[in-house]
Amino acid sequence: MKLYFVYAGKTIEFNVIYSRRKTIKIAIEAPDNIIVSAPIGVSQILIINCVKEKAPWILKKIYMFKNMEIKAKHEFKSEEIFLYLGEKVKLQLKIGKGEEKVRLEGDTLEVKVLEENKDLIRNALELWYREKTLETVVERVKYYQRYFHEIPRNIRVKQQKRRWASCTYYNDLLFNWRCSMAKGEVIDYIVVHEMCHMVHKDHSKNFWSLVASILPNYHLQEEWLKINGIDMEL
Repeated sequence: MKLYFVYAGKTIEFNVIYSRRKTIKIAIEAPDNIIVSAPIGVSQILIINCVKEKAPWILKKIYMFKNMEIKAKHEFKSEEIFLYLGEKVKLQLKIGKGEEKVRLEGDTLEVKVLEENKDLIRNALELWYREKTLETVVERVKYYQRYFHEIPRNIRVKQQKRRWASCTYYNDLLFNWRCSMAKGEVIDYIVVHEMCHMVHKDHSKNFWSLVASILPNYHLQEEWLKINGIDMEL
């Protein structure tokens, strides 16, 4: 069943699926398919009002999905812009023999490779970001350890498509290698978020209370990630 309402001059249409559940759930499939799961017997007015309350979040999600579709992929050419610690840095290629390496000089990200090849340049950059992310999160975990009795068993950097980080049952902290593209305060939030999962393995009220006790303004960093996460990519 399809329902709709108008918000800020935009018509928001969504599909409703009734099931044996206790709460209303809203999900968005790229680019703009809104699916609402609702308990059997709930009125259409109640569903519309519930979805309308989430309208700002829904529009932001749809905007992000559409941006992902039209976002141009990096060409890995000199003068192209990348992110590091929340700041824009400019790519500068150096082609020639010798060891492949990446180094940051001011706001210039200098990449030396054997030839101007997209895969070579991208791989060199990813390796550099991985090293910088591990270096940064290890330092920040040490800094915030004062707030925790629990100690991470391991700290690793890996490929994670849908998460910025995760914490395993055994307190292994796993970070997305793209984290070093975020600004420092945001990296702190990602680190603290996962360290709090060493105490609470869910997203319960107690979990968020612990996060807030360490980072009272964590929601600002969460918002930054929602808005800028699309740019944290190679």
